[in-house]
Amino acid sequence: MELEEHYGQLLGVKSPWEIASVDLKMQDQRVDIVIEYTDDQGPCPECGAICPKHDNRKKRTWRHLDTMQFSTYLYCEVPRVRCDTHGAKTVAIPWAGKNSRFTLLFEAFAIRVLTAARSVEEARKLLGLNWHQTEAIKARAVQRGLARRKKTNIRYLGIDEKQFRSGHCYMFMTSFISASTSMTRLIRCDARRIKHSSVKVMSGSKEASLPGYPTKRMSVRNLSNNSIAGGHGSEAMAASPR
Repeated sequence: MELEEHYGQLLGVKSPWEIASVDLKMQDQRVDIVIEYTDDQGPCPECGAICPKHDNRKKRTWRHLDTMQFSTYLYCEVPRVRCDTHGAKTVAIPWAGKNSRFTLLFEAFAIRVLTAARSVEEARKLLGLNWHQTEAIKARAVQRGLARRKKTNIRYLGIDEKQFRSGHCYMFMTSFISASTSMTRLIRCDARRIKHSSVKVMSGSKEASLPGYPTKRMSVRNLSNNSIAGGHGSEAMAASPR
């Protein structure tokens, strides 16, 4: 099996994409993989219509998962297609998201490291990333999760706040509590004061896009007096702060 075919199978690259070359740099402990687009037409990323190829964009680089102890990078001159409706558009690539310099597999691994590490700084050093790259990966993961999330009828709403940074900086959190599985799912985070945020969520605002809540469980002191008593919901049930 040729080296290009081997890496093509590992990366899951399929026609009209193909591995053009694999450059193993022993001294730099690095693998550079060049990917080419072989078709003269492609789908418009906006409408999906098959359009003729317009040109190639400047070569871009993506960091991939390491090959053993060798850092691995992908390179490609991503083509643009000429759509009658949307004009010249860059073809979507299967190995990375839009405006990202990391492959989807690397970003998924980075999120697992961030989850397991004691701090963002520790995860950042393990991954060999700077702070801005780490925050961008986190933000894209959140957007992918929000895109997959489906609306659910919520009966139990969990409300809490968590301190972050130094001083009195708190993050207000609301979560969906499943009565059948005892599992929770984060709905909303807000850095503003908890009274303001809880009223905004419970009022069924367009931003929250959630139905009314017949029951509310709280672990924040005085929240019931400030929000529940303010007319947002009924059958309120308050728990003592943790």
